[in-house]
Amino acid sequence: MASIRSSLKTMHVRALALIALTLCLLLTACTSGGEGSRAALYGSLGELVGDSTTVILASAGEAESKQVGEVRVVAWAINVRKQLFPPGLGASPKEAPSRDFRDSTGRDVGSSVIVWQVSGSPAPSLAPGKLYILFLRPTEVPGAGSNEFYIVGGVAGIYEDSGDGTQYRRVSTDGDLTPELLTEASLR
Repeated sequence: MASIRSSLKTMHVRALALIALTLCLLLTACTSGGEGSRAALYGSLGELVGDSTTVILASAGEAESKQVGEVRVVAWAINVRKQLFPPGLGASPKEAPSRDFRDSTGRDVGSSVIVWQVSGSPAPSLAPGKLYILFLRPTEVPGAGSNEFYIVGGVAGIYEDSGDGTQYRRVSTDGDLTPELLTEASLR
């Protein structure tokens, strides 16, 4: 009897994990078309910021492909260089707790997080060694660590260094009405 309960509990946890990940992917990931189609496009930077709980300036490290339920994801090791706190961060009704990467004196600390992207998606992917501003939310998948995030809006939440380390270019060409370029100052 205990064996049956254990098996049912394991199946229940896996089902919950699959449901949570599927919801995350349906709400944010690219699924078809050029970069893909999403539930909604962002009409402003404020909307993107409001749907995010964490915004970081970071560099992409190594990536590892892994299976999460029925979905294959690429889990990127991301080195946090700086946490940004734009006005309206996490203001949307689907609020989740933000992660603070600063120490008690307010200085940014060197941390790393894991950022998930759907494997095999036609959307632009992160690249090792490149600098980004990333708009993130926790995965909220059962069993995932508190340092595991997904990119808000699939590709909408990715801004890549334009080459000078001060300006970051939007990678999404889906039709979002967010700024083409961001700087750290534009997020204060």
